Amino acid sequence: MRTLSRLIIAIILLSALPVAAQRLQSEVPHDTAIPPASMMVVTGCEAKDQDGAALPRAVSAEGDAVRCAMSLSGVLYVMPVNEDGSANASVNVGTFPDNEPFNVAQFGGSAVVTGTGASGAGIPRVTLSNDSTLAANQSVNVAQVNGVATSTGVGASGTGTQRVVAASTDPCQSSGVSKTSLVVNVTTSAQVIGAVGGQIAYVCGFSLSIAGTTPTMQFQYGTGSVCATGLANLTGVYAPLTGSMITFGSGSATVLLPPVSQAVCIATTGTSPSVQGVLTYIQQ
Repeated sequence: MRTLSRLIIAIILLSALPVAAQRLQSEVPHDTAIPPASMMVVTGCEAKDQDGAALPRAVSAEGDAVRCAMSLSGVLYVMPVNEDGSANASVNVGTFPDNEPFNVAQFGGSAVVTGTGASGAGIPRVTLSNDSTLAANQSVNVAQVNGVATSTGVGASGTGTQRVVAASTDPCQSSGVSKTSLVVNVTTSAQVIGAVGGQIAYVCGFSLSIAGTTPTMQFQYGTGSVCATGLANLTGVYAPLTGSMITFGSGSATVLLPPVSQAVCIATTGTSPSVQGVLTYIQQ
């Protein structure tokens, strides 16, 4: 009796539903209009291997039934489209307000590096413009010279002190040019500085003693062992008393200057002359 009552109630409820609703579980073909007031319940989708091809699921009109598709692994295919159904959907992000701050976490896939240090991954390359120059007479505050804090005021030279060379065409005046000291030991006319092609022998100074009987000496220039070829005088004749000293120049400036490619000689006269001492020169 209870089973019969349940059957009667089910028949009454089913007869009360609209005809379209009674076809709830019947198949509605793809791209077919769904009857008005009907309800569609998706209970499953068709498994299809699309291989990257566009999903052929377009329908003719709104309200048509659409068969869903899933991959062979049971994953529902979803294709982003524009509102009109066209493919290649795009998202309009819009614009940001002026001077909007951004927190950049990476450059080139590497974490941003900040602070001082060497260049490397995560540091954007910066190229200095080659058309930027300092204005005329622009002041610059130099904090270091050669990586060392600058030294100011009077004092000895050292690290942090920039080297300054006074401009001069006289090599004997330059502290950056090495001088050569020559021992002089002459008892007869002789060459003391040999000629070098294309170079000049700058005599920076000398200190000599002369001995003998009525000795004399004289600086000359020319070519050959005793400057015989193209012989010319660099000084007058020195005729001091025997044992006297002849000193000229301190080494800080040129005192004798022969022409280029010429040797320097000392010519002597008298009985048993002897010229002894030192001569400083630069040849370049």
